[in-house]
Amino acid sequence: MSKSTYNTDPTPEPVIKSMNPEALNYLNWFMSDASSLRNWAGQIFGSDIDLNSPKLMELKNAAQISLSELEDDIAKIKEFIATYIPTNNN
Repeated sequence: MSKSTYNTDPTPEPVIKSMNPEALNYLNWFMSDASSLRNWAGQIFGSDIDLNSPKLMELKNAAQISLSELEDDIAKIKEFIATYIPTNNN
């Protein structure tokens, strides 16, 4: 009878991906931009506001800039996350 060698250890070898400081920076920027949006949009939605007020236009512009920055942050964070692929294809 021949002896076959079977690997019965189901635990895969660890594959280490180094810390990603750039991704952490984008995550921090995301949190900061979310806080800014909350501030600007809170001022718009949180009370009565004159639709003809120049202040509204400033707040609206600031909120739109924050939204744009958040969209950029999310796109970049998604790119970083997509690179974390297990080598065993699960």
